[in-house]
Amino acid sequence: MEQHTVEQLKTVAKIRPTYARLELSQSKRLERWADVLERSARPFLNTPYETE
Repeated sequence: MEQHTVEQLKTVAKIRPTYARLELSQSKRLERWADVLERSARPFLNTPYETE
């Protein structure tokens, strides 16, 4: 694997700053997922094969 400095990478890729994760409770995370799914054009999720 090749290693490059950030300055070298800037010449070939757009580098974005990382953002801190929001510390949300489980119920708040579920509310956010519900909001996203309600706004989605495809409001359903597929589960992985052989899982419930």
